[in-house]
Amino acid sequence: MISFIGALHANSKYEADLLHVVALMMTPAHEITTDMLNQFVAAYPESRTGYIMIADLFAAKAGLSTSLGQKMEHADRDVVTDLRNQLSIRWSYHNVIKPARKNLTPSSLLQLSTDHDLILFMDIPASRLILYKRAGRMLHNIESFYASIGIKGFGKSLEGDKKTPVGIYRITGFIPGNSLHEKYGPGALPLDYPNLYDRLSQNTGDGIWIHGTEPGYVNRAPLASDGCISIANKDFKKLISYIDGSIPTPIVIDSSPEWVSNSNISYRRARLLQAIKKWSQVVGEGEQEKYLNFYDTSFFETRLNIPEKSRTILADFPLDAVLDLGKSNLFSYPGIDDLYVADLQFIDTRADTFVVRQYWIEKSGKNWKIVSQLRIPK
Repeated sequence: MISFIGALHANSKYEADLLHVVALMMTPAHEITTDMLNQFVAAYPESRTGYIMIADLFAAKAGLSTSLGQKMEHADRDVVTDLRNQLSIRWSYHNVIKPARKNLTPSSLLQLSTDHDLILFMDIPASRLILYKRAGRMLHNIESFYASIGIKGFGKSLEGDKKTPVGIYRITGFIPGNSLHEKYGPGALPLDYPNLYDRLSQNTGDGIWIHGTEPGYVNRAPLASDGCISIANKDFKKLISYIDGSIPTPIVIDSSPEWVSNSNISYRRARLLQAIKKWSQVVGEGEQEKYLNFYDTSFFETRLNIPEKSRTILADFPLDAVLDLGKSNLFSYPGIDDLYVADLQFIDTRADTFVVRQYWIEKSGKNWKIVSQLRIPK
């Protein structure tokens, strides 16, 4: 019989070893599986999932329940149920979801600036925090971490609602774990929630982070935080090693991701770029009436005259600033049809660079309008 400990030395990743044990549990060889489970929990004594799998296996052998994710009749939503949900989600991702997404990309990731090498994508239904690396205009998946979100789910709108926000954000810094409560693990990466769209929607709250896990836990259940994104401490340290020096790193948090081909991404990107180029050209010509037409009526207070509207727009950038589209981030906004975000990078006459975030909406075909814009930190 092959020793699990021997296999463990060959493959030190917790998730890979966990799924290996699950695969064995799917077979009728219960004596072998029991032995393997005992070796697994000996190797990972902090894995509560390992212990619940042992309990599940013995319950199944005793005829009390079926194993692996089947809730016993007397059990309500509790720690046992949450751990089984975590195991089910991990298994589903690696054996069903991930293979089906080969060569596909989230439709919200249209373009990553050449100033950024990395972008994070939180796939809420799959409980995965995915790290992409840019190669030209292409994005390559280089890491994928199991992740927990708010105990009340997603769609944050109120302070203290224990939900994780859905939207486009940026990592703004790093807080070391020795300055935080131990429940955050080795540290935290704060996000810039609420963003401009959140504020326009009157969403409240703050303190949304990516962070680790408290001592004694490998991972939390899928819904287990106060609204933050929580990953394993080893995964958090690995993430930090990637993004060190790459702050602010963009992150898209999506509750209903659409996965599409690279050609589909190119098509969507080209349509948004066409609208931005037309807007940029008209602004450069300086004719107020023309570039005002690119802004939705909701952008202005109704009592403003044309010169006042123009000053409102140009407060974010001077007319002689040059737009660098290659260094601009482009997204479609998660969960909202026909809403797009462009983080446009400009360079002014003093060779200073700055970023203006614009929210574009596509109205009835090719009629593109800017509904909001704001100068943001580079």
